[in-house]
Amino acid sequence: MKKTLLVALTALLILTGCSGKSNLMSGYKGFDKKDNHFIRENYTDAMTKIENKEAGIFYFGFDTCPWCIALVPVLEDALTEADVKAEYIDVQDKEFKEDKELQDRFTKFNASLPQDQTSMQNGAPTVPFVVIIDKDGNLSTHVGTIDNKQQLSDTEKEFLKLRLADKFKKVK
Repeated sequence: MKKTLLVALTALLILTGCSGKSNLMSGYKGFDKKDNHFIRENYTDAMTKIENKEAGIFYFGFDTCPWCIALVPVLEDALTEADVKAEYIDVQDKEFKEDKELQDRFTKFNASLPQDQTSMQNGAPTVPFVVIIDKDGNLSTHVGTIDNKQQLSDTEKEFLKLRLADKFKKVK
C-alpha cells in the first residue's frame, strides 16, 4: 500500500513538474521566449475577474492572428518593464470557443464598454484585445496594434511598448 502510494505521488510530482514549465506562447511564430510574462488560468475565472474589475491584465488573442503575432513580443516587453503578468485567453482554444456561456459573457462585457474601448467590429469581437484593470478598478483597453498594422517599425514597437507599460504600472 505504501509503495503504491509512493509511486503514485512520485508520478504526480514528475507530471506536474514537467507540465508547469511548458511555453504557453510557443505557437506564436517568432516568439520563443520561454520565461515570459503570460499565464493561463481558467477562462471562466479570468472572465469573472474582468467582470468584477479585479486588478490584472488580460490578453485575448490567438497564435495564427497576424496582428496578435505582431503584438505579443511588444506586449511581453511592456509586461517585463512593468514587472507584471498577463492572463492569456486563447480565443481559438476549444475550451473557450465551445463554452456558450463564456462567449456570451465576453460579448456582454464588450458591449458594455464605451465605443473607443470595445473590441467589437461589425458585431463581433476582434483581437488582439488587451484589458487592463488597475488597482483602483479603473478599466482601459487596447485593441490591435498601431493603425491595425501587421508589421510594425522599431519606432512603432517602442511607442506601443511605452504606452502599454505605462498602463501596466498602475495594475500593481
